[in-house]
Amino acid sequence: MEQEEIKPAQIPISLPDLLKFFGSPLMNILGRLISEYREPNRIVVGKHTYLADVSTPHHIVFISDLHIGTPGDMEKSKIESTFQLITETLKGQDFPKILLIGGDFINLPIYPVDNHSSFREFRTLLTELDKISALGIPILAVEGNHDTGHPDWRKYFRPLLQNVGVTILDPCENQQFEELNIIGLPDYSTNVNQNWYNNYLPYLRPTLNSSGCPTIYLTHHPSAINYIRYLNSDVFKLVLTGHSHHSGFNLNGRRLSKFLGRMALRAAGVGDEHLVRCDYVDEAHHLYGLNSPGIARHPLHLKRFIDPMIHAIEIQPYS
Repeated sequence: MEQEEIKPAQIPISLPDLLKFFGSPLMNILGRLISEYREPNRIVVGKHTYLADVSTPHHIVFISDLHIGTPGDMEKSKIESTFQLITETLKGQDFPKILLIGGDFINLPIYPVDNHSSFREFRTLLTELDKISALGIPILAVEGNHDTGHPDWRKYFRPLLQNVGVTILDPCENQQFEELNIIGLPDYSTNVNQNWYNNYLPYLRPTLNSSGCPTIYLTHHPSAINYIRYLNSDVFKLVLTGHSHHSGFNLNGRRLSKFLGRMALRAAGVGDEHLVRCDYVDEAHHLYGLNSPGIARHPLHLKRFIDPMIHAIEIQPYS
């Protein structure tokens, strides 16, 4: 029997997104006056080292916010070149190694801003992920707001990712990676999940990482850090997040750049700019945070004035 053809659904543009649509040209003009525009094909590999109670180094590549299909950004040639760099980074690491993805594989089909861009290029992404799976490298991921908000995510995109070896973690699902626990947590963006963090997560604390192993929490929205810091305070915790795109502006730049960056973060639902760092540290709770600027952007997002990034992480023994 032939599979029924998917008829892509679209979402009408909301009032907040309409304001972004009309406000973004001005923000982009101001951005060009104060910052250097970053070409989307320019990707940086950031290197991060952490110390934890492990006996041997553990190697991780972390990416987030792929936004597959964005015109002029995440199209076929960039998908292929990005995953070539990801594969080279993985091959340059010793085993054990793993690829972690922080959500927003696709674009919300917001009419008339996005015309099913992710459908056009998704097969290219599947081909590249399948190549990594064929190397024997596990791939773990969580969902972002553009994923779960897409009407076709569960019936089309998510099953195809699972077919090429991507394990999409359910809330609080725990996967063992050698001496590390990797726990997936839901995206904080939605009201339903904010209620989950406030009312349900506190009761799950005793069951999360009861083994006391060093833990990586993988989630999409950086605001989750405020809830994770109180989980097993004596255990090493690394929180990997995306969503913010680091505002698209240089938060350490001139006063206007900082102002525009803070406005962009508030529009993305990120109230605390300190969570939007590659080096967030809370030593009192043994907590470290790494927020990724992501690989690409949604068509509604502002132009980039910071570099897209792939993160090469090494968890080293204390001694």
